[in-house]
Amino acid sequence: MKIWPLILTLSVLSPSALAHSSQLHSDLDDRMRALEVTVRELQNEVERLRNLRPTFSCLLNTPFGTFHGKGETSLEAKARTLNACEKGSKAFCSDDKVVCEKADI
Repeated sequence: MKIWPLILTLSVLSPSALAHSSQLHSDLDDRMRALEVTVRELQNEVERLRNLRPTFSCLLNTPFGTFHGKGETSLEAKARTLNACEKGSKAFCSDDKVVCEKADI
């Protein structure tokens, strides 16, 4: 790397040009820090969202009561609902009468 062109360039710059260059450098540093903070916040939010698990909730109404179950999938929640129902009364535990929905996080 040749240093002479850089030295010649710096020696030609006037004090006002150097001050302006210094101000631009400072502004760029400030913008860079702000961007780094924003990127860090976005990375934290992405990580938080990756760790969230969906929750499903299912209900089954029978003459002997209402049974419910929760799970990370609708199938898991439905199975838990039917298991709860079968512990109480097997006669009215029908798979097609279970109502499931995704719970709000």
